Amino acid sequence: MNVRSLFVALSSLLALTHCRPSTTTATATRSAPTAHTVPTVPAPDAAAPSAPVSSVLGQTVTPSAWQPQCQANRQCAAVPAIARCSDASATRDFSEAYRDRHTLVGQRVSIRGRLSAVGGCTEMGCIDGSCCNRCDGAVVLVADQGVSRGSSVIYFSDPDARGGPFSCTGDDSAMCCAFAADGREVAATGTLTVEQGRYVLARAELCAR
Repeated sequence: MNVRSLFVALSSLLALTHCRPSTTTATATRSAPTAHTVPTVPAPDAAAPSAPVSSVLGQTVTPSAWQPQCQANRQCAAVPAIARCSDASATRDFSEAYRDRHTLVGQRVSIRGRLSAVGGCTEMGCIDGSCCNRCDGAVVLVADQGVSRGSSVIYFSDPDARGGPFSCTGDDSAMCCAFAADGREVAATGTLTVEQGRYVLARAELCAR
């Protein structure tokens, strides 16, 4: 091997020793968020559409009172399934937890209650049954299946957030919610906080009782 060839070989070897592996990593495919719940075992009816809920506190959904295009006459999209609780023995009853809410703020607590919805609507004058008002709301935890004005409620997210995992939207006749709001009993675990004067279970995990 002549001197030139030896120099070229040594230069190539030196270049290889200074090479570093790329620090760029492949982007992994991430699944969609699950509304801060833990429904790891889908319920048998996970793909079933959910029924619309009342857009006015204390009212019931009555399809016959509304025109065909109103939400009361249309099905809602399917909502995430909620896994059964493996152990809910450490949960507090809703009434007990709400009574002690001032001392529980900032703590991670588990509360047993029922899922319902609260909401409010615009107040335009509508022809009877035309459902011309927009309504927005949220899925909440309550003591009993029904919610009326003055009921004690605990939210799962920013009470004024729209389009979130616990939000509801619709019209005068009814609302559709992004999460179950059908009165089922659940155990909800999260950190109790106060947002805009309302009590919220932050990053709540839910299981069905």
